[in-house]
Amino acid sequence: EEDIIPLIGNHIESWVGCDEGNSHIRWCAGLSNFTYFVETERDVEPKWVIFWVFDNAVVDKELEHLVFKTLSEEGIGPKLYFRNETYRIEEFYVSRPCSIFELRNPVIVKSLMEKIF
Repeated sequence: EEDIIPLIGNHIESWVGCDEGNSHIRWCAGLSNFTYFVETERDVEPKWVIFWVFDNAVVDKELEHLVFKTLSEEGIGPKLYFRNETYRIEEFYVSRPCSIFELRNPVIVKSLMEKIF
């Protein structure tokens, strides 16, 4: 984990100078890889990123990368900042789950389904 913040700085210019004193790393549960949520207190963009460490031989890494890269390039998935054989740095979306009231509203559900489709 101590190498994560400097690695991000190697690939995202605004993160140069971020360190453990002004940034936070939180491990997130993952099914096939090690996933970390990384946040900096500095006034930079992006303020949050996801750092994936690939550690699963079962997953087809090249196919997964192709799908992720395509979605990123089309603007319908998180932005891909960097990827190599060991790790990937990607955009983090600040979001929240839909409420039950939103999910029962046909206008909102239709809009969500159109975006997903």
